[in-house]
Amino acid sequence: MPDALLWNLDEAARQLGGISIKTVRRLAKSGAFPLVKVGRRVLIPALAVTNWVNHTPQARPAQENEKCHSTNAVTSGGCASPRQTAENYGKLLALPTIAKPRNTTTPAKRNAGDKSN
Repeated sequence: MPDALLWNLDEAARQLGGISIKTVRRLAKSGAFPLVKVGRRVLIPALAVTNWVNHTPQARPAQENEKCHSTNAVTSGGCASPRQTAENYGKLLALPTIAKPRNTTTPAKRNAGDKSN
């Protein structure tokens, strides 16, 4: 819609980068830009949307050398190496082992006529 004075909600959402119509309604309800009712149609002044975009603070681009704040935090406790951690977990999670019971069955009595060893 070239040089239109008023946009419908679909066009306003498209002009705002493809946001949803619900978001356009929410912005209008919060006072970001006015809604104009013409008959049954709800329209938004194009100039109001443009002014809102121009006066809304833009996101700051991330710096390449900027560190995450949490990377400076000193870790406390725990194990020094992953291997040590794994060994400690293994010790903690291991089921207690019981000595294998000895064979309690007695060998069958040999028959008197059996000559096998």
